[in-house]
Amino acid sequence: MRIPAVLSLPLALTALFAAAMPASASPKACDLLNAQAAASLVGGPVQAPIDMGGVICGYSAQSGDNRAGLTITGPPPAGVNLKNSIGRAVDKGNTFEVIPGLGEQAVLLVKDGHDAGMTVIYGQNFLILTVERPMTPALKSAMIQTMKQIISKL
Repeated sequence: MRIPAVLSLPLALTALFAAAMPASASPKACDLLNAQAAASLVGGPVQAPIDMGGVICGYSAQSGDNRAGLTITGPPPAGVNLKNSIGRAVDKGNTFEVIPGLGEQAVLLVKDGHDAGMTVIYGQNFLILTVERPMTPALKSAMIQTMKQIISKL
């Protein structure tokens, strides 16, 4: 079975920390990232979500290749430092930025100006919001707003 592209970045980021993350009773990802929020991220109407066991929720644009997804696990590994952990994985052509004011820790990794992953630790939740679409200041703002809405539901 081929993994949908919308899930590739969240699965890769989750794998970075998976060994130390036990399953949790967190809310389901598709309850936290709804179609309206996903549409704001992909830039238009979205197809029905792909729900992978409540942990990963992915949306694809009705037309085009833009995608958005949310992964939620928890609790985060003890003592994890997102800036150091993800910052080490930054390759040439990618950008990495700490996002202040979101949870205890939040970082944004943009791959080749197109695929973005915002990873946030909030309480006992480890959240990864991904978007496959060219990064713009408006998209970055929409990702931050979406993550604030997600956090408000926890």
